[in-house]
Amino acid sequence: MHTKRMADEGTDRSKHQSRACTRWYGLGGLLVAVSVTSACEVTNPGPVNDDLVNAPAAHVALVNGAGRELSVAISQIGYTSAIAARELMPGGQTGAGGHDPVVQAGLLLSNNVGNSHWNPAQRSRWIAESAISRFTEELDPSTVRPETLTQAYLWAGYANRILGENMCQAVFNGGGAEPNIRYFERAERNFTDALSSGGSTEQSLAARAGRASVRVWLADWAGAVSDAEQVPIDFQYLVDTDGNDPDALNDIYYSNAAAPYRGYTIWMTFFEDYYTDTGDPRVAWGDDPSRPLADQQLSGYGAVPWSFSLKYGSTSDPYRVS
Repeated sequence: MHTKRMADEGTDRSKHQSRACTRWYGLGGLLVAVSVTSACEVTNPGPVNDDLVNAPAAHVALVNGAGRELSVAISQIGYTSAIAARELMPGGQTGAGGHDPVVQAGLLLSNNVGNSHWNPAQRSRWIAESAISRFTEELDPSTVRPETLTQAYLWAGYANRILGENMCQAVFNGGGAEPNIRYFERAERNFTDALSSGGSTEQSLAARAGRASVRVWLADWAGAVSDAEQVPIDFQYLVDTDGNDPDALNDIYYSNAAAPYRGYTIWMTFFEDYYTDTGDPRVAWGDDPSRPLADQQLSGYGAVPWSFSLKYGSTSDPYRVS
């Protein structure tokens, strides 16, 4: 099979590129990105009054921060968990675009994945839940748009769900370790609140779809079916990525787009023969005879034949969360 790879996306956005032109400041729990297009010299303005975040014009930005961190978490967790489960075969790359050899072997240790996996998922949850507390407990409800509050509930629900699906223990805001089922219980409350907060029709469907999925984990089969039956078959809910931001792009695509990384392959996975035998479009893959091998040698295999998933086609392709 030969499929022309959509790899040459202009200039190489190597993750080794300088990020000096972006600075992140913690402002009363809110992360604010300051982009500088000229001299890349930024003076930290120091603490900003927390009351500024209460201004209606700041509400959407606060909630969007939770969505961004959710996207980053999905990028990292999705890629790494697929490697561990051998839904993807590592290409041997250990630096940017690849994984530590221990992760390539399927061992997910806290010192390998804590910062890039646990942290963004927890930040997404915390930002969303903090926004909810601000909107419902500190502010006049008439100053908060229902769609903005509903979005905060949705991001909190999806962040708690991804934590429950991927983390063995639940920890909230510096508390002790709890059973990971607490994430799903929390997500169910988030989605239930989203349904009653006056959001749009699309947001209500996203809440029902999300709640159906977490009710499966809670073994509430009747509740899961009831929610799912109210969601159209073709409905999907997306979280955006940003191909212009090296920290928030679709890394599952970028790490294997030959621009420049070929960090993994479909070779030797279940999907290799399954797609060849069935043509199931959900797991389509291709190869490129001009680039027959992945980046590096894989221990125990040597040079690894390179093939790639066609699920995503650019660094700005969104992730489907429902």
